[in-house]
Amino acid sequence: MRRLLFPLLLLAAVELRPQPLEPVRWSLTFEPASVRPGSRVLGRLTAHMEPGWRVYSMTTPRPPIATTVEVTPHPAIASVRIYQPEPARKLDPNFGNPNPTR
Repeated sequence: MRRLLFPLLLLAAVELRPQPLEPVRWSLTFEPASVRPGSRVLGRLTAHMEPGWRVYSMTTPRPPIATTVEVTPHPAIASVRIYQPEPARKLDPNFGNPNPTR
């Protein structure tokens, strides 16, 4: 019985190890997909989130950490403008009520 129990416990321990959390997956697409030199291109960075997960906007004031987007300098990139939709404003319960009288 002991010979059978040890491998089963070992197998259970290996199978129950925590999996890495990856609740947000990012994708980057370009419109148009191919361009000639000197042309403009729109890059669309999209976050695909599991239900219940959120990211902070790029304009979020501290204490939370705002989402940041950086473009590595490259000779093919003359300039970059970053646009974002109007953020949905919601109270984050992790930071308490900003107006405790309510």
